[in-house]
Amino acid sequence: MKLSTFEPMRPLAIALLFIFFGFQTTTCLVNAETRYQGISLPVAISEEQIDQKIDELKALATEQPEDFILLAYLGHALTQKALFVPLSQKRALALKGTDTIDRAVLAAPTDPRLRLIRAINSILLPKILNRHPIALRDFELLETQLQKSPETFSLTLTRQTLFYLGSFAQKEGEKGVAIQFLKKAQEIPSDIPSNQIIQSLLDYCKT
Repeated sequence: MKLSTFEPMRPLAIALLFIFFGFQTTTCLVNAETRYQGISLPVAISEEQIDQKIDELKALATEQPEDFILLAYLGHALTQKALFVPLSQKRALALKGTDTIDRAVLAAPTDPRLRLIRAINSILLPKILNRHPIALRDFELLETQLQKSPETFSLTLTRQTLFYLGSFAQKEGEKGVAIQFLKKAQEIPSDIPSNQIIQSLLDYCKT
């Protein structure tokens, strides 16, 4: 793989990418009785829209420097922007995005939303950026935190975390583990991600 290019996606990878991001434009449910709500990552539908989102997040992050979720969203948006820039600029922009996400996680390492954002972002980036070990570590920490401190997860965040744990396990070739996580996700009373999306990945894991 060339350093300046993103790895071409096969049809299956594109389908999985839709599964990963299909629900994220939906407004996350707020559960006032729990510490964290869910996450809703910016999606690069077009260059113009991702540019607008980057400008919006930069302004919000400046106004609210203690909101590290905004900083992580900004980092993710920058890596999404890398899909549209010339080949010679892709790697540098992607690294700028991952550095921004890393700063957010370093500032609030126990916030599961930040870990989940970074884990999702890491598995979508090309292998040359070597983010797989980071995704693996973040998913392991999320699984442990969900087991030991479930009260720090809202229902929506719990469902999202279980879904992505299943998605990652499927990507790692561990279909049995993936199915277990996805079935647990279905049991959580939230609609993000939707039952249809979870079931689609479940059906794929069973093939």
